[in-house]
Amino acid sequence: MAAGAPSSVFSPTPEQVQQQIQQAVAKAVADVETRQAVANKQLVAGFERRIEETVKYVQWMEGEAEATRKRKQVQRLMAINQPVDNGEAK
Repeated sequence: MAAGAPSSVFSPTPEQVQQQIQQAVAKAVADVETRQAVANKQLVAGFERRIEETVKYVQWMEGEAEATRKRKQVQRLMAINQPVDNGEAK
C-alpha cells in the first residue's frame, strides 16, 4: 500500500467480504450437491442392477423348482405304473 493512500481502495468493505463469503459458501454447497447427486445416481443404478439380477435369479430358481417338481411327478408315475413280478417292482 502506498503511503497516504486511503485504505478503502485496497481493502474490501465488510459488505464486500460478506458477499464474497456468501458466494464462496453458495459455490461450495452447489459443488457438494452436484457430487452428492452423482453419487446418488450411481447408488440408484447399482441398486437397479442388483434388483434386475435378483429378479433373474428368482425366475431361474422358479424354473428349476418347476422342473424338479415335474421330474418327481414323472418318477412317481413311473413307479406306480411299473409292472410287478413276484411281488417286486422291476
